[in-house]
Amino acid sequence: MKFNICNLHSNIGNFIKRLQRIVVYQTIHLNNCYRKALAALFKVYYGQKLKQEDLKRIIINPLYKDTVTFVKTSAESDGKISEMEITLLSGGKNPIHYHKSYSETFTAIDGDLGLGLGKGKKKILKPGNAYTVDPNNLHYFFNSNNKEIKFKSVLEPGHEGFENSLRILYGMAADGMTDKNGIPKSIQHKAIVAIMADMNIPGFFTLISPLLKRIARKAKNSGVEQELIDRYCK
Repeated sequence: MKFNICNLHSNIGNFIKRLQRIVVYQTIHLNNCYRKALAALFKVYYGQKLKQEDLKRIIINPLYKDTVTFVKTSAESDGKISEMEITLLSGGKNPIHYHKSYSETFTAIDGDLGLGLGKGKKKILKPGNAYTVDPNNLHYFFNSNNKEIKFKSVLEPGHEGFENSLRILYGMAADGMTDKNGIPKSIQHKAIVAIMADMNIPGFFTLISPLLKRIARKAKNSGVEQELIDRYCK
């Protein structure tokens, strides 16, 4: 049997493209092992080394069907903003919630971005259009198109806790540690993420907010919070 280098290169290329789709659209959480493997594969196929820092900027949530790329973190902007670029598959959405300490500005980039505002009100952003959700206002995003969309989210001021909470939530979702709505199964993990991100969900979770704060404080003092940060944020 003859060895055909052209066919080998083509097969490697097809494998890389399939792997990219798995990473971006499926359920793989980019832990250190996957980052190293992907960096090596990209180096072979594209002839250049992909920095580990670049891969660390990308997280995937298999439940909401979205990917997040951290364009500029709070640390990189001296606390001024947290800027993220998000891709969302058709039918994807996140739970309704609000923040107390920062605003969130959404800008549609590719495709129409749906925003749920308050209880029952909806707004559709066309590419290039932006909308700012002020603190203490209920909101969520969704994609009612039949294709993937891309949009930008900017928090002002920046919020490192929010950034870390996304990494933790997305990692836990990929590890099967959340329910179908992306909420951690453990009450301790719920408390940690909610307080860390200043992410407040109306209804039952608002009523038990004082309890969540106590649980989160205890988890921080006992090192559980740091364990999650070490596992999903580094």
